[in-house]
Amino acid sequence: MWIEDAEYQRIVEQMPIPTVDAIITFQGKYLLLKRNNPPVQGEWWLPGGRVRKGEALEDAVKREVKEETGLTGRILRQVGVINQIFPEVHTISVYYLVEAESAEVTLNAEHSAYRWVTRLPKDSHPYLQTMINTAGLPT
Repeated sequence: MWIEDAEYQRIVEQMPIPTVDAIITFQGKYLLLKRNNPPVQGEWWLPGGRVRKGEALEDAVKREVKEETGLTGRILRQVGVINQIFPEVHTISVYYLVEAESAEVTLNAEHSAYRWVTRLPKDSHPYLQTMINTAGLPT
């Protein structure tokens, strides 16, 4: 079931949204995506999004990874939970470390670019820095 934009906006104004994010690794690098939409529009970020009603967290992260990057992989572990308060939305995200089967990314319309990195860009959002650091990856 999809929530219409006006209804979703009323929900966002009242409560946090449960989400998942994926730190995708492949051969010693991790994947960053340039976001087209708020929050963090125009910034490097991780694939992820809302958890659907009745969906297991692990299924949600696999779905989001596939939708946003075309990648498949295996979940290595749940890394943590982060409370993210953006001007547009408040999310509570469970984030995972995922090992990709390949590096062949196919972006959907949510992102304009991608790159595999060994370190975060210096101006990365503090929430992104926290997630990568908590996963034990170099920032």
